[in-house]
Amino acid sequence: MKDEEREGAGASMLYVEDEADARQMVTRMLAMNYPNLTVYSADNGLQALELYRQHTPEIVMTDINMPVMDGIRMSREIKAINPEVRIIAVTAHSDTSYLLSAIEIGVHHYVLKPLNYQELFTVLDKVLEQIELKRLVSAQHRRLAQSQRQLAAAQRIAHLGSWQRNLAAENMDWSDEMYRICGVEPDSVPASFHSFLERFHPEDRKTVADSMQSALDPKLQPEHKFVRVVRPDGSVRIVRLDVEGLLERDSTTSVIGTCHDVTELKEAEQQVRSLTEELERRVLQRTSLLQATVSELENFSYFVSHDLRAPVARLEGFCTALVEDCGVCGHANCRQYAERSASVVQQIKQIMDAFNSLTHLARCTL
Repeated sequence: MKDEEREGAGASMLYVEDEADARQMVTRMLAMNYPNLTVYSADNGLQALELYRQHTPEIVMTDINMPVMDGIRMSREIKAINPEVRIIAVTAHSDTSYLLSAIEIGVHHYVLKPLNYQELFTVLDKVLEQIELKRLVSAQHRRLAQSQRQLAAAQRIAHLGSWQRNLAAENMDWSDEMYRICGVEPDSVPASFHSFLERFHPEDRKTVADSMQSALDPKLQPEHKFVRVVRPDGSVRIVRLDVEGLLERDSTTSVIGTCHDVTELKEAEQQVRSLTEELERRVLQRTSLLQATVSELENFSYFVSHDLRAPVARLEGFCTALVEDCGVCGHANCRQYAERSASVVQQIKQIMDAFNSLTHLARCTL
């Protein structure tokens, strides 16, 4: 036996014996051989019952014939509190009635008086080993239950349902999230292949069936598909279907898969696509308007460059001659008016040059 099991591995025991010397001796021997075993002692069944209610030890070792309350009655009361408690009977009686009563209430082991410590330790080792195994199994069950809760929560958060199809039995297992994606309560519809296909849009059922069929070939790895799930209320969900075959002895025995609800993602993609198309349409519309404006500007620029430049040039010549003629004129304001006219002509020429430059810049930007 392992050392930690012989040491008690953190277990506790209630020892009930009405003889004080025997009780003290056995308690000392237990402390020496099982240092990690917590031992509570009592001298009658009533006191022991009260101690059990306080500490609920995993093991009860008791004498049968005791004052106030005997071991049989005490064991029956303790079993009513905790049916899983391990009871070891220590008695000098080998009477059939005692044995039948003890078996009836669920006494697990017997040790006859006078005590043989080797026999007692063997029995106790066996009980402690059973307790340790039970603890390990309970811990495994807790870890498994925790993993299942985490998996269920992760699938619910990610909107990811899973399923498995057993080819031999032609049945399926669906996760709770798979039921929810289909719009039904878990286990409310039969998890069969036929029922599974009915959850999908009629136009997509062949795609689902073909993906499962492709997964049967170990050499093929089916690509994911986007298919539609039709809920009982008529609403449609878009899911990404992934399928894979499970091999056993070089043959596919079952098919597993996932259905990832990507409805919101697909709707967002469609919105982005619609906005992009609308933006492109507006850009084309604005570009057309801008091109029309530039075309009008070019026409006007042509008019300014060709139709106005010659008259302005002649006007500039007239103003220059007028300024020269007014130089010998005796009128006080004549030269001043001529110079102002020439200045206005120069401003018109500057405006025409600036307008031509602007038109050229706009054309280069486009």
